[in-house]
Amino acid sequence: MLEIFGVNAFFALAIATALSGTLIAGVWDLLTTEIPDEIPYFMASFGIFLWFIYMLKTGSTIEFLTSLFIGSIFLIYGYVLYKTGQWGSGDSALLASIGYLLPVIPRIDFFPLHFFINLYVAGAFWIIIYSLAAGLAFKQARKKILKSLRNNLRAKLSVAFSIMFFILSFFDKNMLLASLLFLLLLFYDYGKLVERYVFRRRIHASKLKVGDVLANSKLWVGVTEDEIKEIRKKHGFVEIKEGVRFGLAFFIALLFTLIFNGSQIVNFYLSILF
Repeated sequence: MLEIFGVNAFFALAIATALSGTLIAGVWDLLTTEIPDEIPYFMASFGIFLWFIYMLKTGSTIEFLTSLFIGSIFLIYGYVLYKTGQWGSGDSALLASIGYLLPVIPRIDFFPLHFFINLYVAGAFWIIIYSLAAGLAFKQARKKILKSLRNNLRAKLSVAFSIMFFILSFFDKNMLLASLLFLLLLFYDYGKLVERYVFRRRIHASKLKVGDVLANSKLWVGVTEDEIKEIRKKHGFVEIKEGVRFGLAFFIALLFTLIFNGSQIVNFYLSILF
């Protein structure tokens, strides 16, 4: 069987496609706020086709059947998040495409499960980093956010307790977890302020463009050209919203899962919690 760098060529091709696809989708999302449907659709269809050919060539059905199963599970999960307004359609499709492309990986047991866990860990860090950058990028928003945090008693207590528990963590590692919990509480307040002052904007209808999401929309679906024409006839101003551009979290989580062994990842997370 043809191999590339010691890895079966089918797996190497699937990994290369997943990494390049998620990277392109992530960068595109970062620059334009949306993931083109063509990227996850190509990844998913290519994954199904690849493992079908692998089945015909080797006689092994496990990869093809697992691809259909994991991809469909991820698709259903992503669809639920999309319908509840937590994810955009591009994020949901990207998750499913990785399930179809990488149902199994040699030397990494339960790869989809480890990727799924890492997606939420990487996603949490990515949300924090992105929100911090977004809040600091705009001067007017930055002033309002800092003023609100200064006047927030819970925020002050979160900072004080975080510092105290961080110092105590040098003597007891469980204190580090307590410090992180208070920091997360602080970030919750910060995140709500970023959402209010940065992620929601009131603009003139003439400035509305294709892909913008109306603030009253339950789903993360951008307006079309025809919808914009109707809105401009009826409204002078509209409120739009923007969320964290989550696409790059898929690439980060995928890269991390491929680099580190699954058991090492689980042990690392458990060492932090306990």
